Amino acid sequence: MFDSHGKFIISYKDNIIEVQASGPFNLEAVKCYEEAVVEAVRQISNPWGQIIFMHHNCLYTPEAEEEMQSFTKLRKELGLKTIALVFTDHTAMFLIRDKISSFYRQQDIPCEFFTDKTKAYKWLNTQLQQASN
Repeated sequence: MFDSHGKFIISYKDNIIEVQASGPFNLEAVKCYEEAVVEAVRQISNPWGQIIFMHHNCLYTPEAEEEMQSFTKLRKELGLKTIALVFTDHTAMFLIRDKISSFYRQQDIPCEFFTDKTKAYKWLNTQLQQASN
């Protein structure tokens, strides 16, 4: 087993889980992320959404990418309705946007990419309101 590479900081408010993500990520980091998200989901109500702030190089090892795809399916089963991704590094967004969006497209989870936190929260809250109706 390897040391975790990459960092996820999880917080939540109401029915939104906020993630500060700094990569690159290996399998061990993704497993830690899974545990933290599942614990947060226990504390919030459905439907819920995520906003993920992507910092630095947010690439995944092949094993971490595979695990993240599996975890996306589990998150949907746990009530995830929508996700907003905010990139602090605009160049990184263009490098990994297609890869990340495929995690959510495969599970039919609406996702959108942003460089502005305010716009991301506005979009996320609108999506969650629609999911509640």
